[in-house]
Amino acid sequence: MTQFIEIHVAERFGFNPGSQFGHVAIEIDGIVYSRAPSKYHTEYYDDYLRRNASFRSAVGLRLHVTMYEKLMIRSELERRVHDNHPYSALSNSCSSNVAEVLEMIGIAGRDPRYFATPVTPAELRAAVMKSNRLTELRRYPKGSLGGGASGN
Repeated sequence: MTQFIEIHVAERFGFNPGSQFGHVAIEIDGIVYSRAPSKYHTEYYDDYLRRNASFRSAVGLRLHVTMYEKLMIRSELERRVHDNHPYSALSNSCSSNVAEVLEMIGIAGRDPRYFATPVTPAELRAAVMKSNRLTELRRYPKGSLGGGASGN
């Protein structure tokens, strides 16, 4: 059976220290893993979408993965949530965390021509859009209630 994960890339939000370039999170089986400046946390996907749609638009990049790859990513993300190392825009940001776990399973999370850090949400989105694992691009417009996605 085909497995999926979704990379959620949100537009920038004002001068918020963790969102001036946008925000990236990853969804696995209805749980979102999100590195914010205050902490690394998890949240139900519908709640995450509803909260974010109240103030910014986003896209979801749905990727097919194997069961083993999904378990590997989830395990690594759970470790990161537990460890909760301090936020760093250069090396421990929302986008660098997602890029690193994608790269664990062979999906490029950044342009390989540039330095490993920092990786911006826009760079991560561009890299993932080129992946042959991308199965769907979902749009989450600002103000959409209920967190529903619209397809291509």
